[in-house]
Amino acid sequence: LGDDFQNVKTYANKFVEDIFNITGNSAQVAVVSFAQDVEPLNFQTDIVEVQNFINSRNTGQLTKLYDAMQYGGNMFASNPIFDTKTIVTFTDGKDNASIINDYRIVREQLGDKGIQSNTIGLRGKGDMDESILDSLAINGSFSPANSVEDLEAIFEDYSREITDVYN
Repeated sequence: LGDDFQNVKTYANKFVEDIFNITGNSAQVAVVSFAQDVEPLNFQTDIVEVQNFINSRNTGQLTKLYDAMQYGGNMFASNPIFDTKTIVTFTDGKDNASIINDYRIVREQLGDKGIQSNTIGLRGKGDMDESILDSLAINGSFSPANSVEDLEAIFEDYSREITDVYN
């Protein structure tokens, strides 16, 4: 992502802010960061905690997309109190470092857990595989972004979609 990473963090923070504002601060939000490592922030009800975690993220050369998505699904499995289980995954490249080597495994696991999965891929920044990201959008949608500026509207659309289900 290079110089665009700060913009991505800004859009992600706005996404989180929208989720909390629309739900009257009753949402629980978790974040799973992935590059060389999968780094989670478990479910939070404190927007500042979530945004601080997002702001502390750094880019890397590796992409552990499948491991991160599996981790996100497992976070829901260990917190069965949720009626609505939705993940939004953003990447600018294809998986090149996960222990899980087949996206179909992640797709099956998320589907078995009843998780709605939405995926966002940024074209032109990495070696993104749109067909895999589309396949990983389970009961959700895949949104390709042609530029980092397109991400703002995509994140905004997902925040409305998720909170509409919540409300």
